[in-house]
Amino acid sequence: MSIIASFYRSEARKGGPTADMLADVAHELENLPAPEPPEPFRLPGAKHLAAALPEALDGPMASVVHGFMAIEPESPWFQTDHYRASLGDDYMDNYGYVTLVGDRAILKHERIACGFFVIGPGRHYPEHHHEAEEIYHPLSGDTLWSQDGEPGTPRAIGEAVHNPPWLRHEMTTRETPLFALYCWRGRVADQAQLTNP
Repeated sequence: MSIIASFYRSEARKGGPTADMLADVAHELENLPAPEPPEPFRLPGAKHLAAALPEALDGPMASVVHGFMAIEPESPWFQTDHYRASLGDDYMDNYGYVTLVGDRAILKHERIACGFFVIGPGRHYPEHHHEAEEIYHPLSGDTLWSQDGEPGTPRAIGEAVHNPPWLRHEMTTRETPLFALYCWRGRVADQAQLTNP
């Protein structure tokens, strides 16, 4: 957790629209107790880590990735369960996330969520929204990111993708999986909702 907190603290010092949220999340992460060992549980979507890790380990956030690799084998993977009815089993078998801090997480927190997200290549994460404010930092992938119905655009590895509360957003992976660090602030117990289920 300290590696992620340090990264967020460093990013917050750069200023800009994400600085307040990242400083807040860093503060919360720095003051969390040591977690109890979780019960590991791996979902099929975790298979895409193997293809994502070489690029991630060669990128500007390699220290964060190494920290994740150290805990991933013992971590539980999650999904937004109600997506299955709209998106189907094949989609669900190609994505998942490890939530380190949050509502369903290794460390419980009522207003902060933080973890790692993976989705396989050639996938569209349909337009969705949520009350919590969100920041993604892509660790690998050639994903197109779209907000508020605008055409998707690529983002550099390590570039913050900021989704304010209720902003509609979606992602489309292309040739490679998306592997990203994410954080939420606000009502983290309320899951994302598809805008056109």
